[in-house]
Amino acid sequence: ITKFHAEVTDDQNKSVPLDEVYNHHWLIFNSQGNRGVCGGYLSYIFGVGQECRNTPVVFPAGTGYVAKGSFPWFANIHLLRTQGLHVDTNMSQAVKDCIEC
Repeated sequence: ITKFHAEVTDDQNKSVPLDEVYNHHWLIFNSQGNRGVCGGYLSYIFGVGQECRNTPVVFPAGTGYVAKGSFPWFANIHLLRTQGLHVDTNMSQAVKDCIEC
């Protein structure tokens, strides 16, 4: 694996605005991962969140992640629908309340 790009898109491959769907995080993992998050429960290989939007990860020439074809791969994807939120004070607060884990 020499590069990856995380983006939430619609059925026409257009980026979905954050005020519709918020990509809290996505993690890609297999049985050969690192110590992980959540107390070691998710030993991820790659992972990003909203802050990496439109920021592909590209390893320098001659480097990358070597993956054995026999290992199964899994994803932990946390997307939040941010439309139709209940607003007590203001929309910014409603979104903040929605996206906090």
